[in-house]
Amino acid sequence: MNCASTGEAATTAVGADVLRLEAPFPEYALPRVWTWIEDFRHRVADDFSLKSLGEFMRHWEERRPFRKSWGVWRGKELGGLVIYEPWQPGVGTSHALFKRSFWGRNVTRAALEQVYGELFDSGVRKVVSFPFRGNNAIIALGKSLGAVSEGLLKAQTLREGQPIDVVILSLFKEDFDKCRSSRPPCPTSRPESAPLPAA
Repeated sequence: MNCASTGEAATTAVGADVLRLEAPFPEYALPRVWTWIEDFRHRVADDFSLKSLGEFMRHWEERRPFRKSWGVWRGKELGGLVIYEPWQPGVGTSHALFKRSFWGRNVTRAALEQVYGELFDSGVRKVVSFPFRGNNAIIALGKSLGAVSEGLLKAQTLREGQPIDVVILSLFKEDFDKCRSSRPPCPTSRPESAPLPAA
């Protein structure tokens, strides 16, 4: 099932709960997002990331005209945020944040499948994300949806003062369509994709 358009909701069953996506993400709940990432910020943020809730709120306001956003609900509980920002027609970047109790593919994969389904159905051709090398859970989640590694940006940024590599993880519409509603692992149709070097 694809996620509904702005102001509407899409639902799907996840175990005994109902997973619901609403667009856009409710702004009253933005402070919650900041608390969701407090205990694992060091794993997903570099040294140049936003440092306070105030900075986060200002950045959200500045970027709001350029992004699409979705809130992810399980039953009555809000626990996820998914963002898409276009770079050019048909291509953009995606970010997702979930509170710890929402971790697990039965929620995260189902939510991303709905969001990406909507994006690809609307004409998007490619969605790119940039996880740190070594963030195996996020990389595996992307690949379960059909994403492929297009390369590695060596020493791209700093994390806790140390250079860290960033993976270029790309999801193409045709690969997503092959993996939609399948269970991982999903074979990719792009053998030319760059393999990740050994850690």
